[in-house]
Amino acid sequence: MNEKHVMRSLCRAASVAAILALLGTAFDIVLSMVPGWGTATVPATASGWLQQMAENPLLGLRNLDALNVLISLIAAPMYIVLAWLHRRERPVSALLGLVLVLSGTMLFAAANAALPMFGLSQQWAYAGAAERLALATAAEGLLVRGAHGSMGVLPGFLLSELGTTVLALSTMSGVLISRRTAGLGAIGAAVLAVYTLLMTFGGGQEPLVLMLAAPAGIIVMVWQAAVARRLLMWSGPARPGLLEHLALRLERPDPLAHP
Repeated sequence: MNEKHVMRSLCRAASVAAILALLGTAFDIVLSMVPGWGTATVPATASGWLQQMAENPLLGLRNLDALNVLISLIAAPMYIVLAWLHRRERPVSALLGLVLVLSGTMLFAAANAALPMFGLSQQWAYAGAAERLALATAAEGLLVRGAHGSMGVLPGFLLSELGTTVLALSTMSGVLISRRTAGLGAIGAAVLAVYTLLMTFGGGQEPLVLMLAAPAGIIVMVWQAAVARRLLMWSGPARPGLLEHLALRLERPDPLAHP
């Protein structure tokens, strides 16, 4: 298999990963607008979480970020290919961004409490008073470690957002997308990192703090869509000139990419 075929296969895998991650994010946003699936459904106590998991497992899993974990894992190939494409023009930032994103994804998945909580909830419906007290105590430990907005998930969220910021800055080289779109992606990811910190340490319920998340998230989605679109163009055989352009840029970096 020659380099062009490898390049095409990598771009195709990354484009599919980016599209699936975008669809997952859009689905999560739409789901939050459906009555009975919004933020008001998040329980306040460990026993409430167990009850919700027992009665509506899909809602409980979603409220405990199971969908976000899945989206993060699906998106990983996109970040790997982004780092590979920019390894010559932006070697330091590409590698640093990839390490941060993958480290954050692994920490986020490892700390997530959704599946362990689901396991406890299977015993909740049939447990007596003493057993329920023990289950609620175990659930409290899981929530401290992996509930949304807890200190336990902070490293995973923060590293992923910082890594996305660094990789978005790498795309400002102009190899893949326009510098303007790349810059907006970096700003959006950085604002999400600030939002994560404010939400974790400040409660995150102030109107100004909440207003940061929506536009920043949309900006990052626009950046991901631009990346997915260009990768999809490069992955197809219908316009081979695009692959030659990519190979040329990788072999001879554009001096204008280094202001």
